[in-house]
Amino acid sequence: MNARDELAQLIASTADEFCMLRTGDIPIATDHAAADAILAAGYTKPRTITTVEELDALPEGSVVLAQWADKSQDDYQMMRCSEGAASVGGGYGLAGGSHWLEMADWGAELTVLFTPVQS
Repeated sequence: MNARDELAQLIASTADEFCMLRTGDIPIATDHAAADAILAAGYTKPRTITTVEELDALPEGSVVLAQWADKSQDDYQMMRCSEGAASVGGGYGLAGGSHWLEMADWGAELTVLFTPVQS
């Protein structure tokens, strides 16, 4: 199932009652038209990183959220930079090079929150 179909299914499962309340029996728009509008607005489904290779493929400026299932540590957001690492504080840091790739060994679930548009 692609992102468009997934969004359409989600919209269909929740929107019928809303549409009926707002418009009577006349549908406002199709589920896929709504999904198209959401995707055109820039929606991307967050994805989970499971390998060092996937982490390494993310471009500079990408932001990843690390979450520990056992809650042994606080959630941590990391943005990829050119080199080195720095903790900015408040659960946020910058990392590049080997520091960036070490996240794959943290034992946390890594979710991509943002990937910059590459020109």
